[in-house]
Amino acid sequence: MASNMFLLLTGMVQSRMSIVFEGTGNLAMSAVDPLYWEEVERARSTPSEEKLLAGIRLFELSSRLMMDGIRWENPEANEHEVRQLLDERLALIRRLEVRRQ
Repeated sequence: MASNMFLLLTGMVQSRMSIVFEGTGNLAMSAVDPLYWEEVERARSTPSEEKLLAGIRLFELSSRLMMDGIRWENPEANEHEVRQLLDERLALIRRLEVRRQ
């Protein structure tokens, strides 16, 4: 089920990524889904506390999805080992993000 949710979320993001740039680098507004702009306005008007909670929930969801993947790759791993592998992956992600900056 978690992987289905991931695919659904990925598809939703990809469907919104229909932004087209003209040769000058200007955003071609006609190519953008009007629902996308409604989402942008809603996000802008959302209180900071709600944004913070949404970020926490998103992190928890992504962690659960990563743990599902770890369990699939390591069917013999117990919960402690799964969490340890998750911590290692998160540390790797942090190192890669620091390099990119």
